[in-house]
Amino acid sequence: MKPPTEAQIQAKIIKIMENDGWFVVKLIQTNRNGIPDLVAHKEGKTLYVEVKAINGRISPLQAHRITELTKAGIPSFIVRTETEINDIIANCRSSKKLP
Repeated sequence: MKPPTEAQIQAKIIKIMENDGWFVVKLIQTNRNGIPDLVAHKEGKTLYVEVKAINGRISPLQAHRITELTKAGIPSFIVRTETEINDIIANCRSSKKLP
């Protein structure tokens, strides 16, 4: 069996987050290249999620944007599996501040 594609993983992650009450937007075109795929909002919290396939690579520009966002106080994550997003969601529930 083939591993899931990035698009398949992304669809599952959006569904998981929306089922948990997150307002999720897939970013298609922005004024800055390298911005993560998804932006999500819930209860005054915002986070960015870059979805990659299991063997997918983060480009240097994507890594730079994630660092910029994190330095600006906006939690940003690279997610490859449902388990990873579930862990992030669980952390958000148990903490007023995102990791």
